[in-house]
Amino acid sequence: KLYLSLKVKAAFSIISLYQDKKSSYLEKIYAQDSVFQLQQIPIQSFDYKELADCDLLILNEIAQLPSGTQGIVRDYIAKGGNLCVIPGKKMDFDDYRQFLASMQANYYTSYDTSSMSVSSIEMQNAFFADIFESKVEEIDLPKAKANYAISRLRNSHSISLMEFSNKSSFLETSTYKDGRIYLLAVSLQLHDSNFPRHALFLPVFYKMLFYAVNREGTYKILGIDKTAHLSLEKQAEYEQFKLQQAETEKTFFPQIIRHNLGIDILLDNYFDDAGIYYLLTEKDTQDIIAINYSRKESLLEAYSMEEMDSIVAKDDRNISILSDKHKALDQIIREKNEAKAMWKIFIILALIFAGIEVILLRFWKIR
Repeated sequence: KLYLSLKVKAAFSIISLYQDKKSSYLEKIYAQDSVFQLQQIPIQSFDYKELADCDLLILNEIAQLPSGTQGIVRDYIAKGGNLCVIPGKKMDFDDYRQFLASMQANYYTSYDTSSMSVSSIEMQNAFFADIFESKVEEIDLPKAKANYAISRLRNSHSISLMEFSNKSSFLETSTYKDGRIYLLAVSLQLHDSNFPRHALFLPVFYKMLFYAVNREGTYKILGIDKTAHLSLEKQAEYEQFKLQQAETEKTFFPQIIRHNLGIDILLDNYFDDAGIYYLLTEKDTQDIIAINYSRKESLLEAYSMEEMDSIVAKDDRNISILSDKHKALDQIIREKNEAKAMWKIFIILALIFAGIEVILLRFWKIR
């Protein structure tokens, strides 16, 4: 059996933190449909506990990123959150370099006033799946009057999704643990680019939301996964949680780590069996966890003959490889056993002849 736990959300939560003013462009694409719940909040008054149920966090022209903010947002991404960074003229490049480089992502280096156009889109990337009905040879692409240059680190996990003509990134993405980061090279100000009014603006920001990494995943594996992260919408500060297995109704109190983004359940020795587990409080069921055994033993993989020969050559034990393809296995084993029996007969005969020789030498009278 393979146990799965799938969540169906009534709406997607988008939080846009801004420095000076809200973005009317984000409002237009996310606030027109009830499936999106957009909150535009001044960063000075933001309660980071709201990240627990956030599907996409947008840093819209935020000037500075204090170390405390960096740690909270980094933890949010690590546990499956998705971050979009929109640069601005007041941004502290050192703060963003420290923050992004800590997740092996590229970072902003400078404000470039050169006029450039986007010249290519990485059509093969799954990010752009379903955006274009067919391969487009010529397409009108965004133009920038100024942009925020993004570094090109060799050891970064970044992938350029849209590029300028000089091969620098217009939009790129990278992963950090279970989450994803998007870096945009232009602000949402028309004096920087025409992107906010471009036809690609809406599908790109929709994809940032829909192409999100599943935060909790569909199941956990015993012996491999150490924790199960759960984002609880109605988490009480001192709520007592317990787990109940669906099939056996076995109930126990797991070890839990609480934080602003929900809780982490330690998958320790309490979990003896695979199955569906309900996370319960005194009032209701808060969440569901699917636990499975490792399925590695079901993989149909085998060593090649070269690998087997190498292993046997290094092993000092009495190991042999049966490689005769033209004989049945039982015949090969029988012949090997018969060969061993002949060796035994030869040893016995040798001992008998040696005994006869001793007797002859002792009792044979020389005339």
